[in-house]
Amino acid sequence: RHRAIKEGEEREYATKEEIQKKQEKGISMDKEIRALPAYQRPYKISDNVESGLYLFVTDASKAFRYDYSFDGIRRTYTIGKFPTVGLSDARKSCREVKGMIAQGKDPLLEKKKARVQARKEAQALLEEKEDLSNTFSKVANEWKELKEKNLRPNTLRRIVGILNNHLLPALGKLPVKQIKQDHLLAILKNLTEKKHFSQAEKVCQQIKILFRFAMAREFIDKDVSQNIALLMEKPSDEEKSKGFVAVTKVGQVEEMMMKLDGYIQSNPQNISKVSFYAIQLFPYLPMREEELLGLLWSELNFENSTITKPGGSMKNKREHTLYLPVQAIRIFKELEEIKRGEYVFQSTYTAGHVTRTTIKTTFGRAGIPSSKHCLHGWRKTFSSLCREAGAPKEVVERCLSHETDNQVEAAYNKSTLEIPCRRLMQWYADLMDSLRNGKGTIDLDVGNLYKKDESI
Repeated sequence: RHRAIKEGEEREYATKEEIQKKQEKGISMDKEIRALPAYQRPYKISDNVESGLYLFVTDASKAFRYDYSFDGIRRTYTIGKFPTVGLSDARKSCREVKGMIAQGKDPLLEKKKARVQARKEAQALLEEKEDLSNTFSKVANEWKELKEKNLRPNTLRRIVGILNNHLLPALGKLPVKQIKQDHLLAILKNLTEKKHFSQAEKVCQQIKILFRFAMAREFIDKDVSQNIALLMEKPSDEEKSKGFVAVTKVGQVEEMMMKLDGYIQSNPQNISKVSFYAIQLFPYLPMREEELLGLLWSELNFENSTITKPGGSMKNKREHTLYLPVQAIRIFKELEEIKRGEYVFQSTYTAGHVTRTTIKTTFGRAGIPSSKHCLHGWRKTFSSLCREAGAPKEVVERCLSHETDNQVEAAYNKSTLEIPCRRLMQWYADLMDSLRNGKGTIDLDVGNLYKKDESI
């Protein structure tokens, strides 16, 4: 034996003669392998049982190997390192390698294939775990976080309502990759069976938006929502013609106004002041419910008797000016005396505005259920009574904020239709008061709508 210096450490190595004796003896047990000494150069020592199997010993490790020829090329197959692989296991593996060669297979190539397959299986397992974690709820939350800054508050509330009421209860916990078309159609069928076709359309649209987002995020390979609109039940022609339910006959409007006033006078304790004023304004102003209830004080101009809604808060994304009758101005001034926040109809309980549910409840208690006349129906009432009285379509459409797509024409209409719009709005408010008091209808002086008057 002699000593050698390696990497700054003194180490004892076996002599050449000692190594030769070990090689002549071979190995039969694991304890013999443990006792093998280090040598200055790598050396081989054969197994006494399995032909061809040998241990390759270096200064750092001991590995089982098997040499073979395949297609005329000599190759070395490394079975594994000792003691991770014991002698018994090494012999078994060696026999398997010999079996592959007998079958005409290259063991090294098969080993490489096995590694590739193992990586694929590991990757598949990882992806499966990721797929299970990518639930519909996760997709919805990611989409909402990405989009909520750019959505109008009213739009965001509507979408959150669709998610919470229709989609998350049924799909929230499901991995989005496991959701089938039938899952989606079942949700839509639940709505169409109840004849809630408008809501079904909105839910369908939101489903498709979320699945497109899931595709973009590579959570799914196929968009199963693509054809659900084609498979969803559609309303009949009769049901389409109904649109938003609304009372449009003078006699019915008169009865409805009297019912509403009667309930308010009999149950003042059930209605807050803010809600009371909102209920008073709905018959006067043909505004969408969220546009009226979400009205800001900054959008109200007492001097010009106008409400100017910015494009961002409007359905058509265009600024709209509504001209106010004297009845509406009076109500807004009374509201100003109890002003509590940025909203005209500030909620008592939250930082937001009064909700439509509050107003709908009052109408329902007054005997005016939403199945006969919804809040949006006041716009239909306005349109029907004005057109029946002979009001020009362009004036009625301007009051309803149904703007033309032509921006030049829209600007022209805004300047030329102000006077007829003001007169029509005042006539309509007077008509509502007349019906409320049981005095019947009043005529519209159509010929006078466009006449200039310094008092306007």
